[in-house]
Amino acid sequence: MPASVFLSFHFERDSARALQISTAPGLAEACSFRGVITRLDRMALERQGSDRLRRWIDAEIGAANIAVILVGGGTWSSPSVHYAIQRCRAAGLPMIAVYIHRLADSHTGLRDSKGQNPLDLHYLTGSRPPVYLSQICRTFDWVTDQGE
Repeated sequence: MPASVFLSFHFERDSARALQISTAPGLAEACSFRGVITRLDRMALERQGSDRLRRWIDAEIGAANIAVILVGGGTWSSPSVHYAIQRCRAAGLPMIAVYIHRLADSHTGLRDSKGQNPLDLHYLTGSRPPVYLSQICRTFDWVTDQGE
């Protein structure tokens, strides 16, 4: 059975990059991807309110067995990414982060700036000193690690 991977990313900036990753040769056959939807579907969810978007994220996480946080220039500012990280933690879902800023957008051909890893902003509750998720979750770079 293929791995079920939830992709969390800044939708406006990185949806084309997320689509490229979810359809990459080898990965598309080995994994089923959750969290990747069309712009129209995303807009329809957002029109129904933030609670509806959160329920959709919850359902996508519930059907996954790992979460991949795709880190671009604006990922750290996305409320839905931070919500997804919190929900993954609550569900005990393993997470990794993958920098995608060097991956050219398939629509514009542009690359992004390297953003802050949103896992740097979340820590294990009760840890003293704080243990940030970025310290315990592996991080990769899509381009320099050749998509592996």
